[in-house]
Amino acid sequence: KISANQSGTPKTGGVLKLTINAKPKGLPAQNANLALTGDADLNLAAQQYRVDDLHASAELQGPTLPDKRVTASLDAKVAADLNKQTLDVTDLKLAAMNAIVTGRIHGSDLLKPPQLSGTVTVPDFNARQLLSQLDPNALKTTDPKALTSVGADVAFTASNTAAEFTKLQAHLDETHLSGSAAVTNFAHPSYRFRLDVDQLDADRYLPPPTGPKTQPVTPGPAGAAEI
Repeated sequence: KISANQSGTPKTGGVLKLTINAKPKGLPAQNANLALTGDADLNLAAQQYRVDDLHASAELQGPTLPDKRVTASLDAKVAADLNKQTLDVTDLKLAAMNAIVTGRIHGSDLLKPPQLSGTVTVPDFNARQLLSQLDPNALKTTDPKALTSVGADVAFTASNTAAEFTKLQAHLDETHLSGSAAVTNFAHPSYRFRLDVDQLDADRYLPPPTGPKTQPVTPGPAGAAEI
């Protein structure tokens, strides 16, 4: 079931609203509810297009989903100027379960091989909780507090042939990582990394031991040495 509402005209824009109710096939969700709203300003003569307060939401329902229900939302402001061949996505925010991603994207040379740049931030969140919701039996670590604090801050550039993380900062619990990374020539890729890690206790992320516990050996009484 699809319904759409629009105030204004296709030439000038206005308030847009689109809702979709569907029953997906081949997916864990039995029902899907999608909604899209935004305040559009369309200048076809100048080839300038803008959507403020863009909001998209999705709700999936099914017996195999975490708590039988998963929701996600996307908010942003989008502006495109085809004369200048530019695209700007600002105030970008993606939220799903207990994770949030924010950022901005700038695009140029849209009618040529496009050039993209921007930033992406993942505020600190409990990745262990997220993974446990997706599969309660999948996550088993020696340290029950492992993966409870995860976050990242990234700046990037990208084209149709290469991509680079010009700034890469992330943390995994008490481990902090910083540096940069790049891949060039997607057809025959070449990789470059510069990463600094302050510390890492890998043992805490390993599965807990499953075998029988080893009993400590009690030394016997001291005796004469035999040669």
